[in-house]
Amino acid sequence: MKSWIIAAISLWLLGWLSACQHRTSEGFVIEGQIQGAPDGWVFFLHQQGDSVVNDSAKIQNGHFRFTGKVDAPTLFSLSLPNSMQELDFFVENADIRISGNADSLAQARVSGSAAQQDYEAYQQQMQPFNKQYMALYQVYEDAVRSGTLPKKQDSINAAANQIDSLQTQAMVSFIAQHPKSVVSAWVVTRSNLIYEPDVQVLEKIYQSLDTTVRATSYGKQIYQTLEIARRTAIGQPAPDFTLPDTSGQPLSLSSLRGKYVLVDFWASWCGPCRMENPHVVQAYQKYKQKNFTILGVSLDKDRNSWLQAIHEDHLYWHQVSDLQYWNNAAARLYGVQAIPANFLLDPQGRIIARNLRGDALDKKLASIFQN
Repeated sequence: MKSWIIAAISLWLLGWLSACQHRTSEGFVIEGQIQGAPDGWVFFLHQQGDSVVNDSAKIQNGHFRFTGKVDAPTLFSLSLPNSMQELDFFVENADIRISGNADSLAQARVSGSAAQQDYEAYQQQMQPFNKQYMALYQVYEDAVRSGTLPKKQDSINAAANQIDSLQTQAMVSFIAQHPKSVVSAWVVTRSNLIYEPDVQVLEKIYQSLDTTVRATSYGKQIYQTLEIARRTAIGQPAPDFTLPDTSGQPLSLSSLRGKYVLVDFWASWCGPCRMENPHVVQAYQKYKQKNFTILGVSLDKDRNSWLQAIHEDHLYWHQVSDLQYWNNAAARLYGVQAIPANFLLDPQGRIIARNLRGDALDKKLASIFQN
């Protein structure tokens, strides 16, 4: 009798453990307790393949429960109605607990996800750089208010580049220490490592990631970016494209072959682009008689705004746009994920430089046309 009871209990425990393991492998359960949250709904935003998915769950007395399934650890954003705050956290197929307050949602505690632990470690590592950026932005705003920005712009840019360089080093260090974490791949997709890719650096990082990480949506995004970066690397022939100009007529990049061409990606709504435009105008005026021209590619979606910005900034060179915003065909072809961005081509249509900003553009052109 005693052995039968023990056997029965053992079978029950085995079944219970199997059920738990099976449930976890099938999906996730998020249990949350948000003090001060109104009854109603809590919203979840996350990536699923190439799509952004919006989900919701009922919340009552601050408690909510949400279930689902992810193919791999995925970053979710949680928000409440009429709140400007969001909580970003990693979800994997496990039991996840969230506890916090509605008035400080972004600081809520998340447990149950190994990827979340890596994410929090990364955020902690980035904190000093975030503080430096905020301080520098205050310097920028003060300069704008005082009218001293033209005098301070170069020093502000230099400081920003220095912070960016140190932050990138910290990112690369984190990735090297966490090659099996999907958070490492996510870090790459949210950094200049992918916005302004260096083929050799990105290739090395991609190869350092575990094969399971490369198979995630973040890993696939890195691979796709790497493929584009290879074909738009310095020395490669520039991929051709055709887009409507300001009069609606098709204009192809290849039609400008025979000149040095700066393919300049910008938009009327892009503040940094508009700040960079005076440098581009200056370069155009200085070298337009020396076999140099520019093809502006706008990521605008409103035709009037596009044309008005051309007029206001005196961008009187070839301009094209399909008014498809970030779905601009040329931008997708060249893997442009941040603007301003540019590619300098030689008369044979080969890429000889990229992302020349400020004085760097003038220096490069001067080295070409000095004779």
